Amino acid sequence: MAVLQADFECYEEALPAINEAISAARECKDHSCLAFCLSWLHHFSLIDQSAETQEWTRKLIGTHDGGLSYLRHQANVYELHGLESSLLLSQANAAIARVCKQSYASKIPALIRVGRTTT
Repeated sequence: MAVLQADFECYEEALPAINEAISAARECKDHSCLAFCLSWLHHFSLIDQSAETQEWTRKLIGTHDGGLSYLRHQANVYELHGLESSLLLSQANAAIARVCKQSYASKIPALIRVGRTTT
């Protein structure tokens, strides 16, 4: 439900829905669902910059880079290859965003460094 609400830009309704899904996944000990929900919350926090969303994200998965590392580890442990590839793309996207703030000459070496640290 949270994904649908976010697609229609109903961010105020999406956050309680994803929190409910996270609670249900924890209660049922469904690690795949929990990893997906936390990954989606991370993605959602990049879209919705409201203080409430950022607070929930920090509380549940920590910082941006720390959260991605944790989620990649969970995806690896539970063999969630689709989730892992999605997280790698998110990590690459964040790295490119950081690099684009620099001059063009420094972009290529920085991307190569990022590629080496994510493998």
